[in-house]
Amino acid sequence: MFMWADTAWMWVAMLIFWSFVAVLAFYAVRAWARPASARPGTGAARLLDERYARGEISVEEYRERRHTLEQTAARERER
Repeated sequence: MFMWADTAWMWVAMLIFWSFVAVLAFYAVRAWARPASARPGTGAARLLDERYARGEISVEEYRERRHTLEQTAARERER
């Protein structure tokens, strides 16, 4: 068998392995649970909201562009 199976090296190797697993799990959960504002595809809607709030676009233009963004997002989710 292994000469070092009951030595301190075994415990060090297990500690390194489980630390690696914990770090991977941490980053996987962090990527999965990030807020919607940090996800790709929401930048356009946020920019549109800001332009409307500053008065750069009219209500009609805002509604039309928002509708277009929602349709595009729905098509992307269907893929």
